[in-house]
Amino acid sequence: MPDVSGKSADFARQMLAAAGLNCVVEGDGNGLVQAQSEAAGSSVQRGTIVTITCG
Repeated sequence: MPDVSGKSADFARQMLAAAGLNCVVEGDGNGLVQAQSEAAGSSVQRGTIVTITCG
């Protein structure tokens, strides 16, 4: 699981897609990632839905 905190929502989506993960954005889609539902560095299965909270 990549660490996408502090990244733009668009860049975070690209990083997660490249890792084979699905992304759901909550909050301001034009803001920076403040939180992610899976811990950075954790092992997750391909296709896992990751919720990122932006603001």
